[in-house]
Amino acid sequence: DMDTALPAMATGQSYILRVINSNSGTATVVTNTGWTTSGTLTVATNTWRDFLIVDGGTATYTITSVGTGTNS
Repeated sequence: DMDTALPAMATGQSYILRVINSNSGTATVVTNTGWTTSGTLTVATNTWRDFLIVDGGTATYTITSVGTGTNS
């Protein structure tokens, strides 16, 4: 799905994804086949979490939790 959504992304390229949770419960980031995860994938209510996404080649990606903070 990511290869289709970001066709110009090359192997080794990366970007930061920020997920903000303003709902009443904890959110969980889920991945699909071909993903390697590292760190916490949950986002508590009224917080944000940054993730580093790295393209590892055709249909392979790594997602790593790299920071969190409060959303006020």
